[in-house]
Amino acid sequence: ENYAKGNVLRVHCYKHNGKIHRTWDKTTVLDETDDYLVCGNNKVKITESTKRTHRTKETAIVFFYKRRWFHVTAQFKANGLFYKVDIASPFLYDEGVIKYIDYDLDVKIFPDGSFRVLDKNEYKYHRKLMKYPDKLDAILQSELTDLINMIRANVGPFNRKLVKKINVKGLEFIHDKSEGAYMYLDRVNISTNKDPEAIMELDYKTSTGTNRKLFKVKQGDNLKDLSG
Repeated sequence: ENYAKGNVLRVHCYKHNGKIHRTWDKTTVLDETDDYLVCGNNKVKITESTKRTHRTKETAIVFFYKRRWFHVTAQFKANGLFYKVDIASPFLYDEGVIKYIDYDLDVKIFPDGSFRVLDKNEYKYHRKLMKYPDKLDAILQSELTDLINMIRANVGPFNRKLVKKINVKGLEFIHDKSEGAYMYLDRVNISTNKDPEAIMELDYKTSTGTNRKLFKVKQGDNLKDLSG
């Protein structure tokens, strides 16, 4: 499969009835293991089934599992590292597109490690409407139980040190081609007593031209002011 680091893929999310539910216009491959594909994105365009579009608000790292029935999104917000987990089929790769089926249930994990299972009523409604087989329901409920155990044990993507160490150097999603400016996210520093801090390489102006330098970037900083 074409999972080379730096490759830019699209994401298509379907429902059990085969209809498209939501698409992401791009996500950048960061890494691959035997268990999952790691991708990253920032302010990407999302198109809903209603054709309404919007953009994500923060940098996110997504773990698309190859055999588990969920995928994990780590969201770097101003007030900490949050997670959103979608109960979904293992992903398939098809000509530059990551594809999976969404099964309604979500789990939201907060910076303090607490979590909440969401959309149980939506799951019950769609299970009846779309006739989820009993065998599928058993798989999804079992995967949800395993997922909760992973969250409580802080393993896999829920190991915050793992997320912080993921190499995101050279990500295309923060290369602003519209203005010809170069940026890449080198790493994100997460602390329990202060806001996340990004270490980014930016073009900056000098008397003789343009060079590149690492800057510490916090919520609210103006990148143009930093880079001159």
